[in-house]
This record gives sequence, structure tokens and C-alpha cells, in this order.
Amino acid sequence: MSRTVFLVCMLLVGCHKEPTGSAGGADAPDRFPYPGPFWMKDGHVDLGDALPQGNTAVPGERVAWRTGFSPVQSAVIPVEADLDVATLSGQNGLGVDGTVQLWDLTDGVQLPCFAEVDAYPTADGPRPLLVRPGKPMTVGHTIAVAVTGGVHTLDGAPMASPDWYADAVAGNPGDGMEDYADALKETSDALDALAVKDVVLSFAFPIGDGKVQLKHLLAGVTTPTEWDLSTVESRDDEGSTLPVGVWKRIVGTFRTDNWLVEDKQFDLTGEADGLPVPQGQTDALLYIHFPDSVRDAEPGTVPVWLFGHGIFGEPSAYLADPEDADAVIELADRAGAIVIATLWRGFARPDAIVAAQVGADFGTMPQLTDKLAQGVANTYALTKAILDGGLLDDPAFGGLPKKGSLRYYGISLGGIEGAVLLANQPDITHGVFHVGGSTWSTMLERSSNWTGFEGLIFSSGLARMEDRQLLYSVSQLFWDPVDPGDYATELQGRAVLWQESIGDDQVPNLTTEILARGAGAKLLSPSVTTPFGLEAVEGPTQGPVMAQFDSEIGVPPPTNRPSEDTATHETPRKWEGAKAQTLLFLDDADPGTVETFCGAAPCTARNTGD
Repeated sequence: MSRTVFLVCMLLVGCHKEPTGSAGGADAPDRFPYPGPFWMKDGHVDLGDALPQGNTAVPGERVAWRTGFSPVQSAVIPVEADLDVATLSGQNGLGVDGTVQLWDLTDGVQLPCFAEVDAYPTADGPRPLLVRPGKPMTVGHTIAVAVTGGVHTLDGAPMASPDWYADAVAGNPGDGMEDYADALKETSDALDALAVKDVVLSFAFPIGDGKVQLKHLLAGVTTPTEWDLSTVESRDDEGSTLPVGVWKRIVGTFRTDNWLVEDKQFDLTGEADGLPVPQGQTDALLYIHFPDSVRDAEPGTVPVWLFGHGIFGEPSAYLADPEDADAVIELADRAGAIVIATLWRGFARPDAIVAAQVGADFGTMPQLTDKLAQGVANTYALTKAILDGGLLDDPAFGGLPKKGSLRYYGISLGGIEGAVLLANQPDITHGVFHVGGSTWSTMLERSSNWTGFEGLIFSSGLARMEDRQLLYSVSQLFWDPVDPGDYATELQGRAVLWQESIGDDQVPNLTTEILARGAGAKLLSPSVTTPFGLEAVEGPTQGPVMAQFDSEIGVPPPTNRPSEDTATHETPRKWEGAKAQTLLFLDDADPGTVETFCGAAPCTARNTGD
């Protein structure tokens, strides 16, 4: 985020309010682990009134329709003494049978996970224990967190069972624990039946379907039939500043369905279903790029790509960049493809102030996630206009497009939300997600983009580690509709390619690998690392596949802290090995093949495929 935007955002900081409730009862803890039976009521998620608050209360009623937590939900566990992180199940060697475990009680199988503590440099008490899933969990299943005595405190002693927990599972619940004792005992017994040993703390929670809001939007999207393509610029025009490789561009709008009230957030029909109420129609950006290579193309022969821009970006930042820093102009020119794009609302350049507002006032989170869902709906509508709505028949295209097929290429945010889009739009047959990831609530805190936002969060009064980590974890309920981790199943078997940059400072590798694991992706060999649960295969092969590129700049520490800005995120983008791989996969005549162009060794800064 730019310094100017950051300074403007500081003006939005609100006043901190103390939580209005607690766990309750003399023998209950001040705050229960999250999630778990403590945060459910009558079969639905109930955030109650015990959440830390900024200027705006976290709108728990907006997720009260949910019957379970996120498929990529992190757990936050308050502890009584600081833990020895060396005894935790770390992400290095991610797998199963660690000192902290995740179990799918529905299937009776262990799930990969890792555990860590809040790594902020200063502490205001014992650092909470955080448990992260290593792959998306299954909707409708019950998941248990099991902390074992293999976790030690800093004094070397095994972590002890909290009194409130020990008494409850022993059938002697204390004051305030009566409502949870049966659920805690059932989880303890289930883990015992699975031969999980030395459990000192456990709790279970259901996984709910967080996709329903976006699915509702997409089901209501009509095929656009109105657009404005009147603003046309050609490099042949006198005084044109379009870069080499660009023949012409059209910047216009298309008319599409809207669900945002006053361009802010959804109006939900009520706690029963949580479905957004339609708000008529709106105009969305339409950007059309013609590369030099299609000037003399035969009518009806030019393939069409849909492009997804990066965070706080917009299409022109890539497709009209004189430096072509992201090589999108070159890719389109070499592919001989017309490129069409719109904005990912919420994280587009015009919406940067909204993201900053959320940092300063966490309770406004829906204004970001609802806008992003609207952005996905807008992009989905654009695909319908391209494939079914006659957009390509507009005279502005000169009859050039080859109709009936559509490819996708997205960078960073475009690799994240592009995965959500393709999971819901099977008519986009092939997609490349360059440095994309998933699991928003885990990703952001580790991203180099997070540094400025963390300052806003502290300024808003959320200085306690436990408060921050709880809200980060709760935020995943709001991220779910636009988190590709929720759509991993829909990406299984699809012709998609993830291009991972080792040590990525903006999109942590673990969040790319969580999604690839859930989608059943293969790992293209030779690779730089061997992530748990990904089968290595040599090319040529077919998607879903994850390929790796190593800038050899280094890897951030494996902690929940913002990475330094290292340029690892963007460095491989202009390597010939990455460009040639993309062009092969999105080839018009024979798409879908994944191959390495770096020879017998992995693609690295010393072996770029040039």
C-alpha cells in the first residue's frame, strides 16, 4: 500500500471498545478456544457478544445462518503459560502425528495441520496457540483439534489440561461449563477410540458451507446485453502513449446485476439463509486489449483470454504499462490473443480505501468481502457476455475473435479470485493462476502487504494478541464466499495450473499448497521443494498441476508475521520458463499441457529457461 493511502487511512481509525461479554461462569475460562461448541447455538454459529470490538461491532448476525465453520478454519487456543514452539507441529515437514493434531471425526482420519503461536515481537501475556489446517476440510464433517502432552511450556513441562476442560471431560463440569461438558466428553471419547494418546485438550466443530452467498449471486447473474465500447485508443493515433506490443484498447463499461447497497455491502434477507437481496443493476469496468500480433489476423480466428489483475491493481496497470513489468503485454502478443478484463471490486485500485478502513475498523469487514464477491459476480457476468451474450459480435471487435472458447490468466489476486471464478464457471476450459493462493485469514498476516494494515489494527485498539488472533480467525467466515479453499473440490480434475514462487513474500507458499492439495494437484518435476501430499510427476502432463519457480532470494521465516518485501512475488513472471509454460498451457490449438522449459533442473534465477 502506498504511503499516501496509508496516511489517508489513518484518519479512519475508530475508538476501541472492550468486549461486552465473556465465557461466563466462575469455573469457565475468560475466553474459550475458537471455534468449537462454545461458539455454536441451536446448530448455528453464534459469535455472541464476547468478541473484541473496534469502532464498529463485528457483525456476528451476518454469519448466524451458518451451520458450521470454514473449510480452511484456523483454531485459536488461549493458554496459561508460554509454549515452547520447538515442541509444536510446525509447517516444516507438514504432515500428521504431530504434537497437535486435526482429526476428521466423520471419517475417522487424521488431517495434515501445523501449529504455531502469535509471533508478534512483544507479548502481553502467554502467546495463544494457533492451529492451521494443511488442506481444506470437508463441508458437513466434524473436525477435532487434539493438543497432546508432547507440547511443552518454556519451562520444559508438558502442557497441562486446563481445569475447566479436565473437570468437564471427567463428568464434573464447573460453573459455566454445564452446556459444553457433553460435547467435550464426546470429542474426548471419539479421540480415545481413534487411539489418539496423551490428549490434554480437545474440542470439535462442524464444517459449514461458506459458498452459499456467492453461489446465490452467480445463480442470479443474467447475461449482459448492454455495454459501452465508445472509448477506443490505438497506438496508430497521433500522440498515443500505448506501449509496444499493444495495437489498441477499449475502455468502457458493461451493465450487470448488483447486490451492493449504496456500493457498500449486501442487504441480507435474514439470519435464516444469509442470502443477499438484489439491488438492480450497475455498471462495471470493461477493458479490451488488442495485441499487435492480431492486426492482420483472419476474422474469427483470434483466441480470447480473460485476465485477472493483482491486489490494488486494475487492468491498465498490466496491459498499458510501458515497461510491461509483468509481461502480460508480451504474453498476449505472443499468444495472438485478445484480452478482456474487469475489476475485482474490494481489492481493485479504486477500492484501496475500503481495505484500509477494514484495518482501522475490523467490524466493517463485510464491506470488503461483499465487494469482492460482487467483483467475482461481475467477472462471471463478463464471461457470460463473452460466451453467450454477443459481446464478441460488437463491431468494435472487427469480427476478429474466435467464439466459443475462453482461457484465463490471473496474477496474484487474479490467481486467487480466478480460482474461485473457474470453480464456478466450467465454460472457462483452461486457467493459469500465477502466484495465487488461498485461505485469506492465514495468508494476509504473513503477506508483505499486511505491514500497513497491522499498524491500522493496532491504532484501532486491537493490541492484545488474543484479540487480534481471534478476529483474524473469525474473519475467515466472511472470507469464505471468495476463498478458493472453499472451492477446492470444484477444482479437482480441472485443466488448471498454479505457478508458485518459492519464498513468495505476498502470497505465502503454504496457502498455495493448501489449495493445490485440496484440488488434488500434481507437482511438476523437477521441483524446488517437495510439499506434503503432492504427487511429483514429470511433464508433459495435464492439470491440475502446481509448478515451482525459485528466485533464490530466500524464504521468509515460517511465522505468522509479514514478510519483508523481497520481490519474490513478481520475479519469476518475466522468466522465459514461466512465459513459455503459460503459453503452452493456454495454447489455442492444443491447450492443457504442462511442461517445464528449464531442462533437467528446477526453474531458478540461475536457470530461467531463457
